[in-house]
Amino acid sequence: LSTIQSVNLPNATTIGMFAFGGCQSLTALELPSATSIGNGAIMGSRVASVKLPVIQSLAGGSLNGDCLSDVYLGYDGVVAVTDGPFAGDGENTITIHVPDNQLASYQSDASWTALIASYAEDGVTINIVGDYA
Repeated sequence: LSTIQSVNLPNATTIGMFAFGGCQSLTALELPSATSIGNGAIMGSRVASVKLPVIQSLAGGSLNGDCLSDVYLGYDGVVAVTDGPFAGDGENTITIHVPDNQLASYQSDASWTALIASYAEDGVTINIVGDYA
């Protein structure tokens, strides 16, 4: 696993805890059928981009990777977030890409608003953009 740079698992619905943890060459992850992601799934990897078109919720630590910069969420509704799903140490920016018709819903969702404010306190900027189809 140390030389794999990109993973696309088209049929995987559940990604276990620390599934890609420590995969230091991994930079891109595409999980088109994933509905559940375990804590620390990308911890210790160099994943910068994650595509999760059907995921409906992100729990604490599920996308806790220090290199994460782009998350693509295509679910036809606002993805539920709890307990800080992203890495929060450092001055980085994470862009959440959502369908254009969902952008206003994300911007007005109390959970996402609270999450963005919480990360801002730690020097992490979370931007939500409507550019994912």
